[in-house]
Amino acid sequence: MYFNDFMEKLEFKQVEILQVMAIDPAIAINWDCLVSLLTTLFK
Repeated sequence: MYFNDFMEKLEFKQVEILQVMAIDPAIAINWDCLVSLLTTLFK
């Protein structure tokens, strides 16, 4: 999967993710780490 495709899916899911993050801050922290990791991998 190309990074642009991934980012499009990410934007599509962003609302759901933000809703989950509002429920559980721990997930928000993990999500930030995950995005950082993926961004690093795809550079």
